[in-house]
Amino acid sequence: MPLGHQPEGGSRGLYPAPAGFEAITFPDRFRTDQLLQPPPHLWETPPAPSRAVVFPRYAPNIRTGFAPIAPVDGLARLFTDRVFLGYPLEEARIANFLRWAEQTPFYSLEYGELTEAARCLATLTG
Repeated sequence: MPLGHQPEGGSRGLYPAPAGFEAITFPDRFRTDQLLQPPPHLWETPPAPSRAVVFPRYAPNIRTGFAPIAPVDGLARLFTDRVFLGYPLEEARIANFLRWAEQTPFYSLEYGELTEAARCLATLTG
């Protein structure tokens, strides 16, 4: 989706910004935030299928764990995070969403070190 992304401060520089994205910085008194803004023409690009959905969780000093989770558990996590399926909610939209969820792998990623998390994600992105 061609929306802006706001990477966490510690993850900036881990991956290069997507081609054509503009990095906009927002300094304030305590920190500097960054927004990666996509070029406007991306709205005209056909959507690409998602390869996977990853639910990350950072905690200091934990061992990295990266594993597939069952589709029903992935759906439960999405609904816990308040996934929005549109308004008004329509049967066809729900059916499309469930079909997508059935075809999309879900993963849980727990990590204490960012480079280990990146290594795990690289197994999905190639």
